[in-house]
Amino acid sequence: MWKQFTKAILKLQIPLVLLLIITTGMMAFFAKDIELSYEFQKIIPKDHPKYIEYEQFIDQYGEDGNILMLGVQTERMGELSFFKEWYNLGKTLEEQTGVKHIISLAHAFNIEKDTSEKKFLLQPIVNQLPTNKASFEALNDKMYALPFYENLLYNKETQAYLMAVVIDDTKMDSQERNDIVLNLLQHTEAFTKSTNTPLHYSGLPYLRVYRTTTITKELQLFTILSIVLAISIILLLYRSFPILILPIIVFLTSLIWTVGIVVVLGYKLTLLTGLIPSIIVVISVPNCVYMINRYRIELSKGLEKKEAIESMFHQVGFNIFFANLTTAIGFSVFAFMESQILKEFGIVAGLSLVVLFVSSIILIPFILRLLPARFFYSDTDTTRKKGLIDQLLVAISQLVSQRRKAILGGSLLLALLTTTGIYQVRSAGYIFDDVSSSSTVYKDLRFFESHFKGVLPFDILIDTGKKKGITKKSTLKRLDKLQADLAADSLLSRPLLITEGLKFVTQGFYGGDQAAYKLPSQSEQGFIYPYINNTNLNGQSSNQVFSAFADTTQQIARISMQMADVGSANFPLLLASVQKKVEKYFKPDKYPTTYTGTSLIAIEGYHYLVKGLLNSVAIAFFLITLIVFVLFLEKKMLLIALIPNILPLMVTGAVMGYSGITLKPATVLIFSIAFGISVDFTIHFLTKFRLERQLQQGNELLAVQHTIQETGLSMVYTALILLFGFIIFTFSSFTGTFYLGLLTSITILVALLANLVLLPALLLLGNEE
Repeated sequence: MWKQFTKAILKLQIPLVLLLIITTGMMAFFAKDIELSYEFQKIIPKDHPKYIEYEQFIDQYGEDGNILMLGVQTERMGELSFFKEWYNLGKTLEEQTGVKHIISLAHAFNIEKDTSEKKFLLQPIVNQLPTNKASFEALNDKMYALPFYENLLYNKETQAYLMAVVIDDTKMDSQERNDIVLNLLQHTEAFTKSTNTPLHYSGLPYLRVYRTTTITKELQLFTILSIVLAISIILLLYRSFPILILPIIVFLTSLIWTVGIVVVLGYKLTLLTGLIPSIIVVISVPNCVYMINRYRIELSKGLEKKEAIESMFHQVGFNIFFANLTTAIGFSVFAFMESQILKEFGIVAGLSLVVLFVSSIILIPFILRLLPARFFYSDTDTTRKKGLIDQLLVAISQLVSQRRKAILGGSLLLALLTTTGIYQVRSAGYIFDDVSSSSTVYKDLRFFESHFKGVLPFDILIDTGKKKGITKKSTLKRLDKLQADLAADSLLSRPLLITEGLKFVTQGFYGGDQAAYKLPSQSEQGFIYPYINNTNLNGQSSNQVFSAFADTTQQIARISMQMADVGSANFPLLLASVQKKVEKYFKPDKYPTTYTGTSLIAIEGYHYLVKGLLNSVAIAFFLITLIVFVLFLEKKMLLIALIPNILPLMVTGAVMGYSGITLKPATVLIFSIAFGISVDFTIHFLTKFRLERQLQQGNELLAVQHTIQETGLSMVYTALILLFGFIIFTFSSFTGTFYLGLLTSITILVALLANLVLLPALLLLGNEE
């Protein structure tokens, strides 16, 4: 059947090539419209209960991840000249496009009462900049007498100050967000130069801009590096410029299709789909290598070019089909996940690999037909001195022939040693996992965690069950006690809730007296609440003013905090601690409580993702195993085929365990992808072995030796290309991409050794040495 298929391909070469050229041109037209995704990637599906709660929360209270944080630690805030620079920076930023408003101690507001109108007024603390030492000292007394802002906008103990830049939430999922943030950073750099004081940056807008700008640079770098490396390695191995024509045409065609597929499906480039072009370049080259090497062997037998192409295609095409199929399965299983970002990755990668296979079997025989045979083989090749790789293969052949027991024993020992490392692998992820710990971004994040306990939004909603239920005196007292308990947690920022707002109002009623920062007593409520009801700030009623602390009916109390990036392992402990404190004052059976915010959604997404990825890896393993069984139809051969492919995964798991590399989405991906690639070696080796066993009349030792010599060369070439192709990802500033490159490279290297050494030893099991 395969021979009939290959004959049809060769017979219809010209029409198929023309069709491929036309369709590739169409995909190139679509590819020009490729866009980068600026949306916040929410991993959990939209019908997940936590996601539904989060969407309802956003609808009620607005976006919780649109604040850019600026931080500074200095003793100079008490100097008038420095304070002026800080104040002017805030005013400059507030004037920029896309900025809603600025919050800092220099731009904060005070509450004052208007006795004639019996209402409160919201007045800027700094009406005008002080001009002398005395007026500045008076301003400082006024600012630091407002407890509402302590540990929110400044940390008195560490002399750290925060400026929050609230960005228009309608711009958060577009290119405009990047333009806004980058423009703001230009102005902050001017402040740094004029004051010689470094600023620290954080908040989700900043971190998302950092991610998208870095992704853009790295995707371009990786694509260029993968092409340069592929060309360099092929040139080094074959030492022939004409041979470069094959891989260049194949991977350029595949690249165009990959980018075109993203656009046609209505997707945008994400951190994951952006890696596919580089991966496709790397994976496309092995198809060329296997075909070129087989073609050279057929020419060495004295066959004419046409016959050599047909023989090559008949023998290698079948293997390439199944090798590409297993690799495609390793990627495409992610298409069945509910997570949109992984679904897109699986679909695009799977379709790209299908196109890669089709373009390989159409273009490679056609190009070989056009190029002179002397470019690939000449009579001098038979007398050439064996190279390093040839010598290595001879040594491996001798090792397998003479020391099979030692190979099997050593492999068993290695497998046992890996179990200890695998046992040490832990599942742990952080919201900012991809940010390298050596980067300025990571260090700035730690600055805010150190001085303000974090930047990640975390909210609690307590339903009192009655309209205006949160205004009851007993409820307010319990909320106040809960606020004190939560504020004592070292991983949570000082909570903001309605009790803090009422304390601020009470202080304002008593003319700013710091001792009056407290909840109004029962008698005080009688004359303070009318002031609140009469208050109209910037067109907002008193209900709207307090909308940040409660719903419109004042039935649900909102407690808003920021938290440190504690990681997936510690977050359940933190959440349990918070729940215990909440339930101390509000029993869950009487007061339904919701815990939400970007931080909780991200952690929930992490757990969902890891579980889904592990299931996908299991599905990929099952499907690839099934294919190997169908291919060889022998239980013994199936077992022999799986062992050399499981061992590399065990080694990778052990490396993770011993090195402290945690199990997270980026590292789970490796096992499915690497397993699909590793099995390619096995398919090529076993297919050639079965053919050689027939040619050698059942002599398995000779069959193994010939297979190592002929197929081993292509396997080594392929492994080198894949190894260096994935190594380029270690240049990434994202730790997930770094580990994807490093661990996949390790797996490929071990897979090559296992398939060249352990697999032959297993095939000869039972034969005497």
